[in-house]
Amino acid sequence: MAKTITQIRSLARSHTRSAINVFSANNFIRQGYRLFEPVSPWAWQHTLYWRKELV
Repeated sequence: MAKTITQIRSLARSHTRSAINVFSANNFIRQGYRLFEPVSPWAWQHTLYWRKELV
């Protein structure tokens, strides 16, 4: 399913909130997201960054 830029940005904002919510993190993993470490972090100090390959 194709996502719009707005939907992707909204998902990206929600992903940064999972740093303290293990249930949310497990849901991301089940949906195919993987943790990654960005070269230039853009959020809070202990933020988890998630990435999913869009095909």
